[in-house]
Amino acid sequence: MPNRTLAQARAAMDQATFGNSAQERWARHEMERIISEVTAPIVASAKTFRKRADMEAKDYAETLAEHEATVRKLRRKMQRRQIIAKEARAEIGKLRREEENLTLLYDDLTHAYEKGLHDEGHPEEVADFLYKTYPVAPPYFPI
Repeated sequence: MPNRTLAQARAAMDQATFGNSAQERWARHEMERIISEVTAPIVASAKTFRKRADMEAKDYAETLAEHEATVRKLRRKMQRRQIIAKEARAEIGKLRREEENLTLLYDDLTHAYEKGLHDEGHPEEVADFLYKTYPVAPPYFPI
């Protein structure tokens, strides 16, 4: 009874022969129990990941609103000629750098949320990927 990844264990279970239906039910129940033990932390981590991304998205929205207000103020000052060109260029440069940082933050938030959704929806694929990537002994299945 070798150790297998989750997908290999499911395939082996489908090909296995059992003496009676009670043995098959027990083996399937044990396999599902082990799989749920392996995937439960992945699902919990994905939910935490998404919650953290939601909180960071709220902060991002507040920062973006402040940035837009600053841009409007600068535009108004420039239209009314209340600011000299040198100061305006310095302000515009600062705002562009801030926009670049906000764009990077947006990309990170999008990736984090998508990763959380994927991991929560496909925990067995994530576990198989982790077992293939990091050579740790996968769980021992009763088949």
